[in-house]
Amino acid sequence: MPYPFSNVVHPAGADNMGGMATDVYFAPQTAFKKFPEFKKETDITLEGAFEFTDTDAGFAHITASYKSNGLKSSVVGDIDGRCSKQEGEFFHPGASEAAAQFARLVQNTPGVFVIRDTEGKWRVIGDLVNPANVSVEHDTGKSPEDRKGFTIKFEAYSTRPIVYYKPADEKNPFPVVGGAKPKPGLGG
Repeated sequence: MPYPFSNVVHPAGADNMGGMATDVYFAPQTAFKKFPEFKKETDITLEGAFEFTDTDAGFAHITASYKSNGLKSSVVGDIDGRCSKQEGEFFHPGASEAAAQFARLVQNTPGVFVIRDTEGKWRVIGDLVNPANVSVEHDTGKSPEDRKGFTIKFEAYSTRPIVYYKPADEKNPFPVVGGAKPKPGLGG
């Protein structure tokens, strides 16, 4: 195997804004017929198409409140057995029946999340082997100015700290429930 390391430099003045987009996409692990792949073992970017077993299936779109959506990755495991634990959390406002139904269904449904970062890149959390597991909390708040809604947390394990997704067609990167297209982001 050729030498895998190269220089990692952050140029002075380069943008580095935190946070994630307010559009989150989720699909159950069992819904996929085909999943994008890494071209090489050392890649961090998935390429190819997400294909679903049913023609009506796709990623469910969930909106996240501004400044509530974030991801983090940490190294876990013993020496010679380390991997990355990817974790995410976002807040969905309100108490709609659709949100409550999603919360009820997702709590025991391993799956895959796709979210665009502030640089316009798609990030994938979970896959067919190591899906994301989800927990949901709902809080009504105690006073009128309190936040009311669902906090959705998820985690997955991966051999990569970040998994990007490069769609063949940026204007139609993956199927969304109901035939909608993912909202264009910074790069779309």
